[in-house]
Amino acid sequence: MSFAHCNSLFHVVVDTDDTAARVIELLNEQSLGRVSFLPLNRLHAKEMKFEGLSRDDAIPLLDKLRFDPMYRKAFVQTFSRTLVARNLEVAGELSQKYDCNCITLDGTYTC
Repeated sequence: MSFAHCNSLFHVVVDTDDTAARVIELLNEQSLGRVSFLPLNRLHAKEMKFEGLSRDDAIPLLDKLRFDPMYRKAFVQTFSRTLVARNLEVAGELSQKYDCNCITLDGTYTC
């Protein structure tokens, strides 16, 4: 399984790739390091559908998050492939069934 979506947690969300380019230019000019960006105008993330998922076993993490709709693409990119499961056994089963990440109510993480 790819961790590409997990890595999005550490990216900075910006409105456009032009904004990201301008910030990168400033960082380079001042030798301030590197930053990865999620430009909203370039995101084409698809929301994962968990067909047949019992809400007694798990719920999509995205359903439990509150955010400004203008950032929806970034949240889908980052959290769409994650379920919150009632326990580790269910998390393991669902992780395999849906090829997704799962976190339990007590914070245990599977992928």
